[in-house]
Amino acid sequence: PDWADDLLEDLNRTLPLDELGNLAAIDTPALAETAERISAIEKDLSRTRSQLHARIERIQGDLIARSRGGAGVEDLLS
Repeated sequence: PDWADDLLEDLNRTLPLDELGNLAAIDTPALAETAERISAIEKDLSRTRSQLHARIERIQGDLIARSRGGAGVEDLLS
């Protein structure tokens, strides 16, 4: 999905793979800034994941309500 591509681009801009294997070469202020940016990316991802799970729970609730209301499998899938 597009959001996953965006996430990977953000991470690569924040800490390119060639720098990831050589963190000792990054000066302390730059490393601290990188850690803050990665933390912000993680918070955004966590928020997105929470929204996704909330949406899944709403869908599950709707399916359960329909099922209890007598809907058949075909009705649940439409």
